Amino acid sequence: MQQHVRVAVTGWTLTALLSSQVSGIPLVTEHAGSFLPPLFERRMLPAPSSPVGLPLERWLPAPVRRWMFNAGAARLSIYTGGFNRIASELGVVGVPSFAGLLLGDLTLVTDVPEVLGIPSAELQAWTPRDPSRYRAGTRLRYTGPLYARLPVPVPETVDRFLAGPSPVVYVAVTSSTAALVRQIVAALRALDVRILVAATVHDLADLQDDRILDGDTSAIPPLRPDRVRTRHREPAMKARIYDAINGKLDRAGLAARRQRLVRDLEGHVLEIGAGTGLNIAHYQRAGSVTVLEPDVRYTRRLRARAARCQIPVKVVIATAETIPLPDNSFDHVVASIALCSVTDPAAALAEVWRVLRPGGTFESLEHTRGADRLAAWQDRLTPLQRRMADGCNLNRDPATVISDTGFRIRHLEHFTMPAGHPLIKPAIQGYAVKDPQPASLLPPRSRPHTPTRWQTLHQY
Repeated sequence: MQQHVRVAVTGWTLTALLSSQVSGIPLVTEHAGSFLPPLFERRMLPAPSSPVGLPLERWLPAPVRRWMFNAGAARLSIYTGGFNRIASELGVVGVPSFAGLLLGDLTLVTDVPEVLGIPSAELQAWTPRDPSRYRAGTRLRYTGPLYARLPVPVPETVDRFLAGPSPVVYVAVTSSTAALVRQIVAALRALDVRILVAATVHDLADLQDDRILDGDTSAIPPLRPDRVRTRHREPAMKARIYDAINGKLDRAGLAARRQRLVRDLEGHVLEIGAGTGLNIAHYQRAGSVTVLEPDVRYTRRLRARAARCQIPVKVVIATAETIPLPDNSFDHVVASIALCSVTDPAAALAEVWRVLRPGGTFESLEHTRGADRLAAWQDRLTPLQRRMADGCNLNRDPATVISDTGFRIRHLEHFTMPAGHPLIKPAIQGYAVKDPQPASLLPPRSRPHTPTRWQTLHQY
């Protein structure tokens, strides 16, 4: 029966690109987001956060990766292989590029010119520089935001939240990582607004407070891990390498230091940069432990170790520079081989200061900057180390950053790493206090310290 369908309208194109060709119906889509040809032709897109197949991608600085990504965006063929196999079977034109996969015959651009920075007339007059990379006749049109009224009841909690006194910012980055959502929410906290976070597959319930409402995902059926494919599928190679390197250090003696770092901590403890959770087994007296880690490639091992711990352990995916937790909420904060790789150590320590209660301690175990010729070699090789070792900086001086934040360093021990290459041999372990009392009023340290012949103890 003839249906007299004149046009098909969809969000994400996917198989509609092929079925619309089979049926001979024009396709209208609005899901291109900011991945639009006029943007990457003007080199305006940011560098991709995940590998996309650029030559020597891992070793290139971000500005070069950004230029290469924009220059080559129209030639990327990721995700097109499966579509093109089906197109061949159907006898229709395949998908010429990843950019072409995002666009229909007509693509509705739901931003406004002021946001994208491209005048309406220029965007709507766009034609492909290389027509072979796009579906024939592809056109772009600005529409601004598109709204739809659906026959779905709004939850009472959302209604009450929307009726509040201050403006509401709707955060709907549902295809992004949990860490990115948390960074956006952390940046918005500084504004006099309330934040409504769209539901995603991520667990973001810990963000919720009187100014933040997280979307309810309770009705979404759980995803089966064996059916989910991701670029960072666990156990990832990166996590295995991380455990192998740290396992060698632990067997050589670092495990004893990890134990001494955390075993006697009591109350509520936060650990930043927890990696795969190598410290978790050493917590013995804490009331609760929250571990913070920004890299999703570590989370499977991290959650497994958290589940085996007799102490309640909560895993939060976030950076140390944007800790999504309340002020003055922890008795101790721990950093173990973590300050070397945070993007902004000063910002991270400022966040540690914020979430630590007055009188609480910051416990650290870090490699540090050496002296003289060793320091010079650390400076020379830090750029290479950052690219090879996930942002690790050989030449940082964590004790100085800790002190500059306002912490009073009470114990600082310099020692030599028991294994590893010479550039990470200089190391420190100790603790510092937020808003410390005079030394005579400080409670006695619960864990004894007996330095060996190759350690020097400094007290400040």
